[in-house]
Amino acid sequence: MFEKKPYVEKTIYIALIAAMIVLGMYLRVLPALKYGLELHANDPWIEYWQVNYTYHHGLLSWYSLTQGNPDTHLFWYPWGRDFPLTSYPGLPLWATATYHVVKLFGLSIKDWVVLQPIIFAFFSFLTLYLAVKEVSRGNRYAIIAAIVLYAILPAASDRNIVGFVEKEGIAITFIYLYIYFYSKLAKLINKNVDRDRKIMYTILAALSMALVGWFWGGFIYVLGTVIVFLVLYPLFAPKEITWEFIKYHLLLLVLTMLFVLPSPNILKSLGFYPFRIKSLGLIMLSAMVLPIIFNLLYKNYKRIGFRKPLLNPPRYLGVLIIILVAGLILYTQGFISISARYAWALGLRALTPAPPLTQSIEEHQSPLSSPSNLYHMLLSWGTGLMPLMLFSPLMMAVFGAFYLLYKGEMDRIYLAVAFIVAFYSYLNAAYMEATASSTGLVVASIFIGFIASKIFPTREEVAMWRRGRIGRGVGGSTRLIALIIIILLSVNLVFSGLYLYRTHSNMIYSIMSAGAPLGARCDAWYEALEFMRKNLSKYAVVVAWWDYGYWISVGGGKHSVADGATLNNTQIKILARILTASSSEEAIHYMKMLHLPPNDTYILVFDAFWFVRDTNDPNKYTVYPYISQQGGLVGLIDIPKSIWMIRIGENKSIGDVFYLYNIIGGTPQIAPRFDQPENLPLIYRIMVDGILYLNAVEENKTYQFIWFTGEQSTLSYDYRFLEKTLGLKYEVTVTKNPVSGQPKTVSLGYDDRPFKNDPYIQPYKIIVEPFEGVKSSGNAVLVEVIFIYKVTIPP
Repeated sequence: MFEKKPYVEKTIYIALIAAMIVLGMYLRVLPALKYGLELHANDPWIEYWQVNYTYHHGLLSWYSLTQGNPDTHLFWYPWGRDFPLTSYPGLPLWATATYHVVKLFGLSIKDWVVLQPIIFAFFSFLTLYLAVKEVSRGNRYAIIAAIVLYAILPAASDRNIVGFVEKEGIAITFIYLYIYFYSKLAKLINKNVDRDRKIMYTILAALSMALVGWFWGGFIYVLGTVIVFLVLYPLFAPKEITWEFIKYHLLLLVLTMLFVLPSPNILKSLGFYPFRIKSLGLIMLSAMVLPIIFNLLYKNYKRIGFRKPLLNPPRYLGVLIIILVAGLILYTQGFISISARYAWALGLRALTPAPPLTQSIEEHQSPLSSPSNLYHMLLSWGTGLMPLMLFSPLMMAVFGAFYLLYKGEMDRIYLAVAFIVAFYSYLNAAYMEATASSTGLVVASIFIGFIASKIFPTREEVAMWRRGRIGRGVGGSTRLIALIIIILLSVNLVFSGLYLYRTHSNMIYSIMSAGAPLGARCDAWYEALEFMRKNLSKYAVVVAWWDYGYWISVGGGKHSVADGATLNNTQIKILARILTASSSEEAIHYMKMLHLPPNDTYILVFDAFWFVRDTNDPNKYTVYPYISQQGGLVGLIDIPKSIWMIRIGENKSIGDVFYLYNIIGGTPQIAPRFDQPENLPLIYRIMVDGILYLNAVEENKTYQFIWFTGEQSTLSYDYRFLEKTLGLKYEVTVTKNPVSGQPKTVSLGYDDRPFKNDPYIQPYKIIVEPFEGVKSSGNAVLVEVIFIYKVTIPP
């Protein structure tokens, strides 16, 4: 069509790519267009704090943020946090260095940090273009497919949406850059070409991989894919396992380790700092000996005195299986040490169950753990219409992996192996989605490019047809099948793009939604952070669940017991025991373990509650925790999370705290016994007490806390499954009130406050803010209540 006007084809090609990049950037910036610039979720707050610190103290001051630095004691009170060994220098150094320029445009440091996902999304478009162009051998259809997928695929875009300053989304830029340079190198290995070019590409590939480690701990997975590829490659191309192959890959690994030295946390995770003989890194790097042995016993057996090769691909596979089984046995016996998080992603939970803290994190759950998680995975991977699942980017990536293995070229086999390893890890832990999608996107686009190239005749085919060779080239049926696949895939992607647009346009920053999963505005946490900044001393310590530590320390400027990272299992266990303590005395016992200040310690808990105004008296309210018409766990935030507090604390049974309220004629609810507040663990007693304390705060209004009540018994047969899934033991049968026809409840007033006469724990500030736009029935209003209680710790 464009043979005589090639510039027209090139113009359309460039315009299409540019348009998709603009679309991808637009979809990622949608929340900012609605709500302005703000940090989203929890981890971005600590990234902002680090950038702010290095900007005001000097670029390299980041390396001074050790536990010996008093500034770090804002986190993990009283010990402080060692940032070089628990975080990554890439973003703080980059954002600090570049802010000296962008501040001329009036941006604040926080605004610049908020924009980093968008900046690196643009960089990723560029490096993705280079990577796919190289691996696809210049297939324009593959390049366009890659840009389209990166623009609209939720799995690829969620990690670099504005405000969500996650390390994964930034590191993807360098993963694509590594693929690009490695592909360049792989094409030259075992070729008689300029050695300097090979060394140059080895250095650039190593630097690109190391840069991943400057920004993100997922470097270990990228390194792992390289190791797995090197170990498996003899099975696919035994004749290519030459000394040159080994030499350049050894150089690649050595240079990568050298270049990643500025990121001490990577060295710690690998077990090199301090050095541990039973470390994951040593196991990974020592695996390089396997292709060396294969070379000696298969290709160079004569040089070491053997008459015939001792190894061939089938025997080598047997050796690998034996090593794998032996490794699993050594792991179960404790001779190989792998952190719980990595072991979880590797699917080793069946051999050594992960601690409750690891299990509690939502991102650690498998996409296959429930139908809803599986459905979300399919949506996230571009299944806009479920009947078209087979024509989704996910399936294109799966088929594409086999296609690349079939093609048999070094860089393509690496890419297929990298995707398979990452996708396997993703099936074990959802937080591996970014890693799986980064490689899966490239694999899928190459396969899509292969299919699309069958639709349109090449210039060579056109030339043959003109010479009368009609039978040559791709057959008509093949073209038709390819066309149908591309059409169905395109329809799927259109609906996937619409889903992404709806999701991002309706997304609200987590701090603006007060941490509640409702997608509705609530300023409770803004008010809480401002109150803490203005009313608590700079030495104050706020005891709250670890999820909110970053908000408290960065946004509120106060010391937190756990800062939002799972760095100290022991301290989080103590925190869990404080919040679920059976008495004030028990809570103070655990507080003393953390050396909390006697007169400057506060407890913060929060959740959503229904406030129902009396129809006869507008100043009278009945209040109860959020319940869903579908039943299940009550509450939205701390109450559901408290199940994990109990599990992590390991000193109580869920079945002794949570009960099934079997409401006759209604929906069963799972909750603590709010109708018996004197027996509640600390976190729930604070909630009941705080609601009732509003009577003293607002003198002209009356508040009553109500909850269902009834006869307690062991779980009936119909609900025995809850004993296995949640650990419940008891149910409370709630009957209807014969007069009102409503379920029986207990009503608590001011005099029923659990902490009314408590000598140690008393209310300090109760923040009540409604959710905007949440549908309510009658006089009911859904609000978030943040309870801040002051603790007096006796000697």
